[in-house]
Amino acid sequence: MRVLHFLTQRPGWTGSGTTLHALVDWARCKGIDQRVLCLLPVGEVVPQVGGLGREQIDVLDCGEGGTLPFAIPGMSDVMPYASTVFGEMSPEELRLYCQVLRSALQRAIDDFQPDVIHAHHAWIGAGIACELAGSTPVVLHGHGTGLRQMGLLPHLEDRVRKGLQNIAGICVLHQQHAQDYARVLRIGSDRVHQVGAGFDRRLFQAPVKPASPGTLLFAGKFADAKGLGPLLEAFRALRMERPHLELAIAGAGSGEEGKRLLRSMEATEGVRILGRLTPGKLAIAMGQAEVFVLPSLFEGLPLVLVAPHAGYTYSGPAAGQVFAQIRGCAVRRVWLLGPSHRMRLRGVGLYPVDAFRTPLGDLPTDRAVAERLAAKPGFSWLERGDGGEHALEIELPFLQRA
Repeated sequence: MRVLHFLTQRPGWTGSGTTLHALVDWARCKGIDQRVLCLLPVGEVVPQVGGLGREQIDVLDCGEGGTLPFAIPGMSDVMPYASTVFGEMSPEELRLYCQVLRSALQRAIDDFQPDVIHAHHAWIGAGIACELAGSTPVVLHGHGTGLRQMGLLPHLEDRVRKGLQNIAGICVLHQQHAQDYARVLRIGSDRVHQVGAGFDRRLFQAPVKPASPGTLLFAGKFADAKGLGPLLEAFRALRMERPHLELAIAGAGSGEEGKRLLRSMEATEGVRILGRLTPGKLAIAMGQAEVFVLPSLFEGLPLVLVAPHAGYTYSGPAAGQVFAQIRGCAVRRVWLLGPSHRMRLRGVGLYPVDAFRTPLGDLPTDRAVAERLAAKPGFSWLERGDGGEHALEIELPFLQRA
């Protein structure tokens, strides 16, 4: 099998680039013949991608003097490197962008004759791949940013939708993404596949020794959308009460926003700036941290709330503030996890009920999901009730109101 990977971003700098690297490395170990077409700034050294040789990586130079005479258009409006914002591109720049992508991709298809084209992002580049592929199937990894761009730039939505009508399949992180892609692109749900996220077990393992108490790690783009500004504010407030806290920040930013956040980091006591890290070095940093801060306010991972579960007299106001953070949000599924105070459990206990009843009414459970979990190792039903356990029931009224 011959697979042509097509990435319209800079490999190794974003989630799509990391996904590309992991998939190429896996396929290389399986003996699959591969070629990569990606974008790089003019003069940039071609990075290592999944162990492929330099002759297997085709590059489109972007920037002054490059085949594309402006910086790489970013799938987000704020990228960790100098980039062009799609919403600020002129019609002539957009026309040239499409022309250059089409020419480079056609050349790669003619030279390599792939059996499958693997693209990233439900956006303009993937649409061009579908147009040029002919009978060759195009499989797309959707990272959520294509949906976001279509929302921001509705004048391009029809163009993208039309280009992707013949897509063979779209791989997405979670169920909501699957529903959104099928709805926005107006394609059958059978072509959208929930594959989840992953990590390299060779790198990311439990640390041999516990991390030092009070060490936190943030890894991500220096951008307000990643929650870095509020994190710094919260850290400064916490450190006034707990001066031993330390916050390590890995990543990079660009533009005025990146510079502003960098100045804020430099002015905050207890913050260490690690810069961009390779996956191996990031794994080491995570092993040294007691807490890893989810680097996004809206990402393809669940939002986690940590709430107290003591009686309302003791911690009701604090729990109320926690659940207020999601009030009005379009939350479709909630996982409630709590400790067992009164029963000895081996693994995880599941409530065999269809709903919880509180003074505010009934709160339904997803019994089908619970039954699927109960069939897996480490899960079992609570056969004798909850023995007076309160850790979860104390949260239910807050959840109903939020």
